[in-house]
Amino acid sequence: MRVIPPRLASLFILLRPLEWSKSAFVLLPALFYDIPSILGDSILLSSILLTTLLFCLLSSSIYVFNDIRDISQDRLHPIKSVRRPLASGRLSLSTAWLTFALLSISSLLSSLFFLSSVFPYFIIYWLLMILYSIRLKHLVIVDLFVIAIGFCLRVYAGSSALSITPTIWILSTTLCLALFLAASKRRQESLMNESLSRRVLRNYSVALIERYMTISAICALMFYSLFAAGERVQLGLTIPFVLFGFFRYLYLLDINRDKDSPTDFLFSDGILLLCVFCWLVACLFLLWL
Repeated sequence: MRVIPPRLASLFILLRPLEWSKSAFVLLPALFYDIPSILGDSILLSSILLTTLLFCLLSSSIYVFNDIRDISQDRLHPIKSVRRPLASGRLSLSTAWLTFALLSISSLLSSLFFLSSVFPYFIIYWLLMILYSIRLKHLVIVDLFVIAIGFCLRVYAGSSALSITPTIWILSTTLCLALFLAASKRRQESLMNESLSRRVLRNYSVALIERYMTISAICALMFYSLFAAGERVQLGLTIPFVLFGFFRYLYLLDINRDKDSPTDFLFSDGILLLCVFCWLVACLFLLWL
């Protein structure tokens, strides 16, 4: 049995592959547009899949850049100093810079040459997230909205790959859901006393963040319901799955004080994963089967 070299494994961890799940938002327009037509059109199918893949690589470049920027703080953190390849010394800064450059250039140039209509959303996302890592993540409230805009850009990219225009309801739902997830991450970081490594937390109280979460969750459910009522009536039957997902996620937040990433909650809880799977199957069945 072949063993993965430690250096290669550390490089893979540096890319944060679990965070690639966020690129599923690129596929949302395909889900709500016309799955049978996309599967039957090799050009549309290859476009949306390539866009998703390139967004995974582009987002990884940002995570690498962020780890480079935060290496000094991460070395002082009891968990990040062990788990993160740069902070722990398992990878060198030169390797990280090279990885960042290769991922950024390859994903941006590929989108430019093979998916020219998608390229503007890629470059806007890349520039916005670079600014986020350098400055915007330290600005109260702005940090939450920049993260949410990043999710909306994924939806725009997926829509552009299919040559369709995303509806205001999909974008509003995405924005509010992303705000909810970003606020929940800040809540967990506050409870874990992460203010030394993330200065913006000094401007938030847990009570304020929880009010942001409540507003965002209610708005996300409302906009999703309006989308179902106005454009995809069949999706009304999937609202219970959405509600259960919110309830389950909030329950996990309440009983876990040692996790802060939404992806950690998703992939560590079988019930939440099952809920997402059932929602997806229900959407496919109600809309296209």
